[in-house]
Amino acid sequence: METYVFRGEAKLTIGIPEANGGAGAVVTLARTKGESSWRLVQTLTLPGARYGDDFGRSLRLASLGTGGTGMFVGVPGFDIGVNTADQKMNAGAVALYVLGNNDLWTWKATFTAPNAGQGDEFGTSLAVVVDTPPSSPSTREPGIAVGAPFEDSPAQGVFRADALATVGGDAAADADYGAVYTLVRNSATGAFEWASYIKSDRPTESAYFGYALGGSYFGDRLAVGAPGASRLPEAPYGGSVNVFHLGGQWVSNVVAASTSPNAKPLTSSFGSVVSLSRTGQTLAIGEPEADIGLATSAGRVHVWAYGGSGWQYSAMLNATQPTSRERFGKTLLALDDKLWVGAPENNSAFAGVQRKDQVAAEAGGSVGGAGAVYQFWRSSSGWDLWARLKSPSPIANENFGRSIAYSDAIGYTYTVVGADAPSAPISTGTTKGRFYTY
Repeated sequence: METYVFRGEAKLTIGIPEANGGAGAVVTLARTKGESSWRLVQTLTLPGARYGDDFGRSLRLASLGTGGTGMFVGVPGFDIGVNTADQKMNAGAVALYVLGNNDLWTWKATFTAPNAGQGDEFGTSLAVVVDTPPSSPSTREPGIAVGAPFEDSPAQGVFRADALATVGGDAAADADYGAVYTLVRNSATGAFEWASYIKSDRPTESAYFGYALGGSYFGDRLAVGAPGASRLPEAPYGGSVNVFHLGGQWVSNVVAASTSPNAKPLTSSFGSVVSLSRTGQTLAIGEPEADIGLATSAGRVHVWAYGGSGWQYSAMLNATQPTSRERFGKTLLALDDKLWVGAPENNSAFAGVQRKDQVAAEAGGSVGGAGAVYQFWRSSSGWDLWARLKSPSPIANENFGRSIAYSDAIGYTYTVVGADAPSAPISTGTTKGRFYTY
């Protein structure tokens, strides 16, 4: 989900990759200050979309400079060359839509990776960045970083896009090293250009590098999650996160790695979820499968802070009363002084908003998979739980907290929480869901 304000109206865009038999959809809603409910403005589908494309799996709004406002939508299940000899299933793609003066989005282009391979799932994750286009290496232009966590090249380090012909080849099917690509708009020509090809500095098979991405407001800092990475000898498949800073090119200046081993690579381990604050000075890393005591898959979140001495570990957060399969940290949204943590399988039967003392005193009542969102505020002593958000009427398997968005625009300060639901007011194709505004 993404929020924005356009011509005095609050806007909300929501990706629904399961819609239309898995072809996917994106909906845009709006409301003014005087309205009590959201209005459906537009429903987008990808031209020529097919079953399993997963259009809407990821979504980011970005300024395109003189090109206006763009919306990039990930389509990781996109197939290249259907019914041809060089067919590449699930290679992935990213679709670009541009916002018009009529307040409607119009499809502009669909991009596939320059070294696309079968099963790469390019478009799984997105982050807004800036980078230098090859045709104008002295300028920084706005664009998007795209994760392809199942890309198979064993290349190591950061390359300009023109090196892909020599370093971007697949080593073996299903090696799943992972990669990140940057695509920018040249303001002089209006054309989009591939700028950088980013790989891990220590690639390992089944690392899924690029499974999660987080970008700063100015686009010069990028966090890349690799939840299957074997960064430390004592923690095979534990997962890691690289943070890159754009100087002359992207340089990795911190690596956070899990010390907890896994029996096999997972896409839900440490680094499967990352959120970088707008200033790029607060980094939250989700570890939703972490065990806490006897509570299996209770989940935890690691917070890093950037200061004068560089990146420092700041805090480890978990639910006040960790429970099995809560998966605290499955979704994240970080600001410099606020942090929202989704636990979409929380089973508390409490409804509405609870303060810290109410959460601590909770006892009794269970609704499996109801879900919750924990909100933390940073104080001089660290990160403190401020509130826990729940559905007004929790129901089983609603998975409240599966997505989180926040608006702090003047006059439009609110938190939006997405959920599944067996029946709901928003329905696209055969998929139904709902969201709540706080």
